[in-house]
Amino acid sequence: MTKLIGLMSLLVNMVFTVNANEQVEQKNIERISVTGTRLKGIDIEFSSPVTVITREDIDNSGATRLADVLRANTVNTFGSRKESAGGIKQGQATLNLRGLGEQRTLILINGHRIANSAAIPDAQNINLIPLSAIESVEILKDGASSIYGADAVGGVVNIILRKNINTHNIKISRAQTNIAGGDESYVSVYGGITNNASNITYSAEHQKKSAIFARDHTLTKEGLSRYGNPASYRITNLDSQTGLALTKTFPDARCPQLLNQAISPDSKIEGDYCKFNFANHAQLQPSSHSNSAMIDGQLQYNSHTSVFAHLDYSINETDGIGAPTPSAGGTVFLPTMSANNPNNPTQNQTLGFDKNFDGIDDIFVAGPFDLELFYRNIHGGLRKTENSDKMLNFYTGVSGDLSDEKHYEFMSFFNSNQSNSLTKGLMRRDLLQAAIDDASYDIFAINQTTDETLARSFSVDSDFKAKYENLGSRFTLHTNSFGKNNSEYDTVYGIEYIEHDYFSHYQDEFSDNVIDGRSGGGSAKGKRQIFSIFTETQYGFNKKLNLNFSARYDHYSDFGSSINPKIGLTYRYSPNIIFRSSIGTGFRAPSLYEMFSQPNQTFSFIRDATPCKAIGDLDNNGIKDTYQEVSTLANSHPCQPVNIETIISGNNKLEAEKSGSFTSGFTYEVADDTRFHMNLYYQYFDNEISLLSNEDILEREGNLNDANKIIRDEQGNLTRILKSYGNFSGSKTAGMDIEYELIFQTQAYGLFKWSTEVTGVLFHKVEIIPGQGFDDINGNLGNTESRLNTSIRWHFNDWKTSLSFDFLPETKDNNIKLKSTILANFYTKYQISKKISSSLGVLNFFNTDPPSNQALGWPYYIADTSFIQGRTFYMDLSYTF
Repeated sequence: MTKLIGLMSLLVNMVFTVNANEQVEQKNIERISVTGTRLKGIDIEFSSPVTVITREDIDNSGATRLADVLRANTVNTFGSRKESAGGIKQGQATLNLRGLGEQRTLILINGHRIANSAAIPDAQNINLIPLSAIESVEILKDGASSIYGADAVGGVVNIILRKNINTHNIKISRAQTNIAGGDESYVSVYGGITNNASNITYSAEHQKKSAIFARDHTLTKEGLSRYGNPASYRITNLDSQTGLALTKTFPDARCPQLLNQAISPDSKIEGDYCKFNFANHAQLQPSSHSNSAMIDGQLQYNSHTSVFAHLDYSINETDGIGAPTPSAGGTVFLPTMSANNPNNPTQNQTLGFDKNFDGIDDIFVAGPFDLELFYRNIHGGLRKTENSDKMLNFYTGVSGDLSDEKHYEFMSFFNSNQSNSLTKGLMRRDLLQAAIDDASYDIFAINQTTDETLARSFSVDSDFKAKYENLGSRFTLHTNSFGKNNSEYDTVYGIEYIEHDYFSHYQDEFSDNVIDGRSGGGSAKGKRQIFSIFTETQYGFNKKLNLNFSARYDHYSDFGSSINPKIGLTYRYSPNIIFRSSIGTGFRAPSLYEMFSQPNQTFSFIRDATPCKAIGDLDNNGIKDTYQEVSTLANSHPCQPVNIETIISGNNKLEAEKSGSFTSGFTYEVADDTRFHMNLYYQYFDNEISLLSNEDILEREGNLNDANKIIRDEQGNLTRILKSYGNFSGSKTAGMDIEYELIFQTQAYGLFKWSTEVTGVLFHKVEIIPGQGFDDINGNLGNTESRLNTSIRWHFNDWKTSLSFDFLPETKDNNIKLKSTILANFYTKYQISKKISSSLGVLNFFNTDPPSNQALGWPYYIADTSFIQGRTFYMDLSYTF
């Protein structure tokens, strides 16, 4: 903060050393800024593809959060992170352009960086950007490290806020979903005051959204876990002759045969386990309420100098609920009970074991036996997570003209992102184990009633705090180097200094066999400084051909230096046709979290590839199937997904990744009526920083290095996956974007506008192990080969109406398929008077369920690309004065 005060002092001095007595004049020339370039001019021919989402598009979408607007864009082909109840990340939403990773999409506000999320510190939480303050959104679908530095390797989203308005508006809206939960209320106010010398713009909004419980959706209302209460126990017997570890699993004798029985209504016997329906208590979406405020101002100090300042603050609070804590994880994966424990249910039992696996017991062994327990502490209550995510974004500066051909801007900025999380109802494993060992907790009620009061004493709360701060300043100089009349400033030079400071901390550091049920996140701490020099120029060879060149030098205090150039050409073939092409390189240093995060625990449903592969001939064609179709298999079958612990750690030996991008395309425009745009793209990454998916690790078991470990018990059952961030071979992707817009005006029926956007992915290849070749994951589960949005709008007198469709094709992996889906949305607006308007809309008009498959494991759909709320009606009322 001391450095920030120093920068502010310098700024103030610069402003007030200018002659204050000069008369303020208003220039007639308007400078245009375009995302993807720092050049400002009257007519900029830019060589990279940019898609603009207008304020009208935002209003037509019916969205009250920016994340909902961006997720519907076709360039979000593989989907993006959504809010999901449980853990420190439950209120987070990010964007993943072209499926290249949320950490490779850079989010800007008015062209300036914002701090990364404190809960997801290699990405930015777009849920904290107030929608009411936004004028438009520009999406640069190309790498831009030469302009904006690291993190811009996959694409850039620039949020342009309202400015220079001289009106005020109040808006209220309400949304009602087709299922229980998910209802939403929203209130916003924005406005501004402007004159020849100054302008001030403000906005504020409040939003409240109710939770969606899994039990209220037909698709997700049943999710069974082998960790239950009543519990189950597993016996392992070592055969002295063969050395084989023979096992049997038994449910608690008190476990009912069906769900919804008077005793233990959430439990039932399935196979060898007493399984628990955790979905009856879990949320798909947490409840939330958010508040935000923004103020932006600019003062024309004199004819050559203006000062500006911007401040926005947002807070999003979420409450998530999960099922009672399962007791699993750690080096000793399950709680145990010794054979000589007086509460052991296998006393005086003789059990048969099938040592040659022919279905007939061959040996019989008298108990008691040592047990492993599949237990859930339901008496400790539900897990409840209360999260608070906050963002403060501040910048201020001065800009002016040094001469007719030179314009400068100096700015200082500070932005901060904080996350605080409190999870109640976790469980102390050591307390449970001690109570089992001393026989005070009779878990199977062998000698006495299970002590619920004692079970509640195992509960513990977990507190998490994290902060990510950016602090720095930037100076840019715009100049007319080539003296061209069609561009006011055709060259820019700049220098920038940024400090990143991140920390996260759990009050209870993750420790094996201490805390069960904690989800996500790990303690970490790190700092770095980045010094950058950049330049960009546009040169017109003639009236048709323009050259764009940019280059940036970045020096990292912990990673050395990198230079990234980019060159682009635009060729105006005719007044209606422009060809564009660009090629450039990129650089991304590992994030502080990727390097320094301490081990953290998560659980997810995983289908274990080793026992599941090639176990039968389902279609009876004489060839063993790669996988069995899960819907045809018994619930205890090894192909069924199981809930497995994953431990994720940082890696301070990571190296920076390098990338390259190429785009080429054209735009065809006819007056203001027709526009057709096509763009081909290719992007690649070398030495890519990645965290392998559990599925990738299991598919390649035995071929990965020690950074990724698969832990199995004596019987070969998967119990734990240890993984850390690493540098892998890389990925490469190519595809095509098409945008079409047709406008036609009629006297009798008003104006019609037809818009269509399509993104088609030609390939998306990844190589996990160097030298083993690239696999094309395009079209695999959740990785759509294409995405199409089309809409028809009608405007006549006081009416505006639109109908839009979002299409995602089928995806599949081996014989697991997710069907194609179409979401239809309807919107209409009526201008009641000059000041009052009202809108009515329907999201997911046909009440389409997300595509699902049992093989995915609960919740049986892919959240990043799905709309779970069902048909949703919304209505708003707006008053302008």
